[in-house]
Amino acid sequence: MGKKNTSDKSKTSNDIKGIIFITTGILIILSVFVTNSSGLIGKTVKKLLLSLLGMGAYFFPLLLIFVGVSFIVKNGKIIFNTRFYGIVILLVNSLLFIQMLYIDQYYTKGNLILGIHKIYDEISPMHGGILSYLIDIPLYNLFGSIGAYIIFIAIYIYL
Repeated sequence: MGKKNTSDKSKTSNDIKGIIFITTGILIILSVFVTNSSGLIGKTVKKLLLSLLGMGAYFFPLLLIFVGVSFIVKNGKIIFNTRFYGIVILLVNSLLFIQMLYIDQYYTKGNLILGIHKIYDEISPMHGGILSYLIDIPLYNLFGSIGAYIIFIAIYIYL
């Protein structure tokens, strides 16, 4: 009797976690795509996500919903296959590539913080976000833009 009760609590707990992921994903979708009716929190979330993830802000809520559904269906025992990780790496690589395309617009040698401010103040989502920027700057300084593009293309080929 004790084991079944624990199993029921675990299933309920995983269902609740899944519902929280799904709800958060849906709220973020509304924030990112329907800003006018998403309220102050929705506008803040959109600004934050677009600043941090750039174009990735449009894919992030879908990822949350997928994880939430997986939590419920797999009863919390989520094991993603290589295809899932391949898709995530493809998205991250694409964000890095996009950010590198616009690196000169944001980066001034020796002034990393200025670029972060520029990305945060940017209205257009056509960038990889602050996270991609922080990864791209060392690549840019070590390999140059052409070297970084070669690395990104190699990752695409590997996938």
